[in-house]
Amino acid sequence: MHCRAHHLRALSLCRPQLNAGTLGRRVNTPSVLLSMVLTMEGLTACSRRLVSLPIGASSAAPSLSTSPTMQPHFAELTEADTARLDKQRALVATTLKDRYAAVLTRTKLDLPLLQRLLDDGVFAKSQTFELQSLGVVFGDVLATETGLHWMMVTDEYGTDPTLVRGASSLQVNALTMISKRVERAELVDVAVLFTRAAEDAHNITAAAR
Repeated sequence: MHCRAHHLRALSLCRPQLNAGTLGRRVNTPSVLLSMVLTMEGLTACSRRLVSLPIGASSAAPSLSTSPTMQPHFAELTEADTARLDKQRALVATTLKDRYAAVLTRTKLDLPLLQRLLDDGVFAKSQTFELQSLGVVFGDVLATETGLHWMMVTDEYGTDPTLVRGASSLQVNALTMISKRVERAELVDVAVLFTRAAEDAHNITAAAR
């Protein structure tokens, strides 16, 4: 949504501590703020914009950094927020209908459709809104499968939709998971991306208990 920051939107974790797995994370304690950036780029808590490694670099050592962050503020979607997300869903739905006579279901059946759009190069890497629209549809599937839900989060980089679990400050930033990879000219495997994101969404659930 905010173009000035979406290149840096990766993933981080702020308390409680979780297993790193394939995700970047940020652990916030009274004495240290540790940012460990790994492969995935969506799970966030205190900050959602860490520079991350490509999806194929999961075996590389994480980069470490320290930086202050403001606490994120969460809010329910307004009518305008919902309308924007619906506009992005409609864009993808119309494209799928016109090209492949396919429809969205908000289930894992949508993942191959997203993959086909990417494989066919339907949207150029300069089409940020369209690519983030794929992220919205991806996020809808993730929400259906994991029980996360859309909220708006405001931090030092602006205000964006994100997926959260209840009142937890842990987030999955599905919006730019696909777009940033396309913009870096990476190959995107939607099924792999979903599996990893779903695993960490379940970690959010366990951590919030």
